[in-house]
Amino acid sequence: MSQTNDLLNALRHGDRLTVLDCFVRFGCNNPAKAINVLRRAGWPIPPAKFYAENGHRFGVWEMDEEA
Repeated sequence: MSQTNDLLNALRHGDRLTVLDCFVRFGCNNPAKAINVLRRAGWPIPPAKFYAENGHRFGVWEMDEEA
């Protein structure tokens, strides 16, 4: 299975993914590219949300429950 399909399956199961999650779980060095491929294929993945923890910002991808 490809990294893009692995990412899609994780998002469809309600996982919230960061860049580090994508690298550790799927070996994906460029998750933004994989997310864009999925968006162009018609998957409704909203832009990454940024969460602050201890002053750090990082993007988190998640898919709405309706998808």
